[in-house]
Amino acid sequence: MYIVSKIDYRIYKRFDKLLYFASLILLFLVMVPGLRWEGGGAARWIYIKSLGMTFQPSEIAKVALVVFFASYLTDNRENLGKMWDGFFKPILFYLLPIILVLVIVQSHLSASILIIAVVSIMMLMAGSKLRNFITFGSLGAAGGLGALYVMATVFHKGEYRIGRLTSFLNPWADAQDSGWQVIQGLYAIGSRWIIWRRSWK
Repeated sequence: MYIVSKIDYRIYKRFDKLLYFASLILLFLVMVPGLRWEGGGAARWIYIKSLGMTFQPSEIAKVALVVFFASYLTDNRENLGKMWDGFFKPILFYLLPIILVLVIVQSHLSASILIIAVVSIMMLMAGSKLRNFITFGSLGAAGGLGALYVMATVFHKGEYRIGRLTSFLNPWADAQDSGWQVIQGLYAIGSRWIIWRRSWK
């Protein structure tokens, strides 16, 4: 982090589009036989046989999207208040392709949610209208959840995703499986809160 902080941010900007398209290509490469490596029932890794190592393209995509959207939002800051340039264009043309690859090709819902959250915050802080996110973002979220439900119940693909989403409502119903991570997170937050409270006494 120290080394990265010392690099002029304008250098990153020169490679914004290259980083974006390179990350998109890497995400598709998990479909290539010989490069594809599966683990835990999902194919999210690329295996480099000559080096004997694997890496996850979604981790590269996270960084690439931050750089790309920072550049895009800077170049279009005067038009971010407009519905097309400030909301639909960046989401439909640049964010959505990455999300579709993550969800359909890699079954990587958690990375998709994280990327959507980070990009949305960047857009709002840069000047995109909150009302567009509330209106159209809510419709998009509802449509996405509906699509996941149909895929799970009708086509029987990705049933575990519904379980992961509903486990947030009542993680104690399956504390040893789908609710385990949520419960451990609550324990971590609770313990830190207790320590913080005691430090102020």
